[in-house]
Amino acid sequence: MSKSETIRAVIFKDSKMSNLDEIQKKVNNSKVTIEEKINFNKDFKKIAESLPNSDKTLYYSWNKTQPINSIQYDSPEGEIIPVSYLKAEICLEISSQQKYDKTRMNILPKDKRVDKKNITVMFLSAMGGCYCLIFTGNDTYFRRCLKLITETTKSGLEISRLDRQIFTWLFFVNDSVKRNITKLVSVADIEGFVGTLQDDDLSLSVPNLEYPNKITGNAQRLSKMFVTKAFISLGYKFTGVQIELKMKKEDKNISNANTGMKNVREVPVYDTVEVSFDEEKTIKLTNNGSNITTYYSSEGKVENAVLYIYSLLFPLIIETYNTKKDMFMNELPIYSAKLGKEVIDKIVSKNPSVALLNQNDIKKELDQNIVN
Repeated sequence: MSKSETIRAVIFKDSKMSNLDEIQKKVNNSKVTIEEKINFNKDFKKIAESLPNSDKTLYYSWNKTQPINSIQYDSPEGEIIPVSYLKAEICLEISSQQKYDKTRMNILPKDKRVDKKNITVMFLSAMGGCYCLIFTGNDTYFRRCLKLITETTKSGLEISRLDRQIFTWLFFVNDSVKRNITKLVSVADIEGFVGTLQDDDLSLSVPNLEYPNKITGNAQRLSKMFVTKAFISLGYKFTGVQIELKMKKEDKNISNANTGMKNVREVPVYDTVEVSFDEEKTIKLTNNGSNITTYYSSEGKVENAVLYIYSLLFPLIIETYNTKKDMFMNELPIYSAKLGKEVIDKIVSKNPSVALLNQNDIKKELDQNIVN
């Protein structure tokens, strides 16, 4: 199994920070180092006080910064688009759990109890602002990187959230005949959702795509699973999705091997992206999960996919959803009622001996909503 990578996105509050040259200058000239005191057991308080300050402090600082670079992509709108970005690295000192020697009499030397972790950071102008993409799923590492970036740029950072209904809309698209988001972008498969359940007596929130109780589909399309249909029909909202998208590029002419004739048939060529993402635009992907055409790129497959998703794919999906939102919201009550009826029919077919209270009235009302 390929190792997965989590990337978390924040956006600069200050519109002046949309210039990559300005960010590069601030990072390159930065003398900022964040300090954090190491917590020692109370039994070692006196020993810790005798240590040099550097031995009882964790430091977070910029490790290195690359020049502003550019990658060209076959965009999901059918054009070759250059994407500029700035890549940097933050070095975090991480205190290990083992701080004391085996006798529990002394504190270990700092190099024996503190590790260093390098975190990749990418800055990218997209979706109406400058995004900071931090390559970590660890909350502590994420907060420490945010603190260093904020202190360096003197600009606040915030999370830009998606409308939760966009996930229901993606399910709606996936459940349609053509499964097209746009003329060139389509849903190949939806493998899982994460959602929030709420009613008068229950409030359960599962916003993290790593939780094991997400709704998933393997042998059959997720749209055929009645648990997902029930979720939508009850008005609950998804907070994340695991999805595979196809971006059509061109049709290639394939010749007949026997006759040598050309133009026998045309085979569509696609770029593909397999990604999990949530309402905070946090994404999770694997090294082998996406196949994207790039030009003049010195980055790895994950970095190429990340830049493609945030600079080209997300903006297109969001723009298309916003364009179709009013129409979708008008159709949603009918669609939800249709899914609800399918759920009830499925339960009845699997449990013929079970008498449902007011079963005929419920089905009649659902039928009426669908007709109207």
